[in-house]
Amino acid sequence: MVTKNIAKFLSLIFVFSNSHSDQLPVKKEPLKMVVNAVKGEDPYITLSKKENFGATATQDFADECSHENLPTKHLKSLDDSVLKKEVFQVLSDSLDSDCVTHNESRTRTEFKQDENSPLVVTKQGETTTWNFSMQLDPGFKATDGFTHLLQAKAENLNGEQEKQPRLRMSFYNRKGVPTLEFNRANDKGKFTVVTSVNASQLVGKWLDISLKTTWANKGKFEFIVTRHDNGKKVMYKKVSNVDLWNDSWEFMRFKAGIYREYKSALTLKDVSVRFSDFEFTKE
Repeated sequence: MVTKNIAKFLSLIFVFSNSHSDQLPVKKEPLKMVVNAVKGEDPYITLSKKENFGATATQDFADECSHENLPTKHLKSLDDSVLKKEVFQVLSDSLDSDCVTHNESRTRTEFKQDENSPLVVTKQGETTTWNFSMQLDPGFKATDGFTHLLQAKAENLNGEQEKQPRLRMSFYNRKGVPTLEFNRANDKGKFTVVTSVNASQLVGKWLDISLKTTWANKGKFEFIVTRHDNGKKVMYKKVSNVDLWNDSWEFMRFKAGIYREYKSALTLKDVSVRFSDFEFTKE
């Protein structure tokens, strides 16, 4: 009798556990994208693939410009002797006088996530991690105004006030000192410096960059820049309980390249930035 009761009890446990097994929470795997330049493939095609940055990824490149006597492409791929692989190169040249944006004060050669990309942030609370490598060319110079290299760009299709980068990494000339800065904006577009570093020893070096962000009214982010050659951390900031979202936004996306103030750029020589090893996730 005891044996029968034990068997009945065990069978009930088996039935109960199986009937509830499909109700156990299943951990959702984050969306992931990995992009590198491909030898022999047009980088405009590589970046604009649906599974990469999307169809409109390179529309901010001004390759329709005449460049007078020097026709060129602003986006190339080439073999890098340090990483020993094919990488992307973004160029902003001194002949971009007919490549300015609508307000004629700045010039833009950037690529970005397409708004239809599954990795674009579309609602509050999503967390993204953007990892990539970047190298400013050895002769890279800042303008007297601004030179933006990375932007977390919010888009508001119903107005302009919040259509701005919320986070950005920029290169400045601060009283003669080349300075790499990471800045954060509030809802009114006012930027504050989160962290900065003298970039004298960073120009010409490959840098590994990581930005992990939870996009929320009480969000958080962790920003890390590491020298690729020696693993030394040269910039770091971790911030919690910070406003990183506006309810009027349609989406938030990644933008990178060279976006610089135009007038002083005329007095500078060509500059370029190399990019590689994009690895993005969204949770």
